[in-house]
Amino acid sequence: MSIFAKFRLLTLGSLNDLLDRQIAKDPTALKQYVRDLETAIGEMQTQAATQAALVNRTLPREIADLNAKIELDKKTIVAVYAGTSPNKEMIAKAKAAEIVDLQAQVKEKEQSLATETVTSQQLDQAVAALDAKHTQSMMQRRSLENMTRDTHAKKKAGRLTESAAKVMGDNVGVSVDSIKAKIQQENDIQNERFARAMGSLPKPEEDPVKDAAINDLLASLRPPAIVASA
Repeated sequence: MSIFAKFRLLTLGSLNDLLDRQIAKDPTALKQYVRDLETAIGEMQTQAATQAALVNRTLPREIADLNAKIELDKKTIVAVYAGTSPNKEMIAKAKAAEIVDLQAQVKEKEQSLATETVTSQQLDQAVAALDAKHTQSMMQRRSLENMTRDTHAKKKAGRLTESAAKVMGDNVGVSVDSIKAKIQQENDIQNERFARAMGSLPKPEEDPVKDAAINDLLASLRPPAIVASA
């Protein structure tokens, strides 16, 4: 039995009971429930439209056609009685029998119309109830998704905060001034080592005779306008 056939057999009260059942507060389960609702709504809308067509179009047209046939047969009987046929009573009786059968069909279809009208109203109410439940479920789904995103964001932020707090906690009591002092002390040590290293380099030997020869050579080659610096 199809889903809309099952819904058709349900009373509106039992349908509402079905819609009011508890749903597990699980986003995945709720997504599936929403998909099931959408499927049910689509099938119910098709069934409701079919039922409405039966009530608003098919049955009224069939009843109208039967009543038109009845009126035509009545006119035929009047015409038969007005005629000169020796068998007019038999012909009229046969037509009257047809009219009685047609009237029985009209009564049956009118009863069916009343019954099907109630069913159509119930189907419309069921579709409306499903639509309302779908809207509610979509709101619940969005709320759960927002809560899930917020939970994940806070979980990640919490881990980062805990890590930062641990790093800060591991360095509690470490003074910036003491760090600066240690760096300055190391800098002083390295400066002293460099100065001592430079002081230990051998100095060039002095040669007064050679220096005098160099100065004499430069004086002989230097243009007169250029005065040697002291």
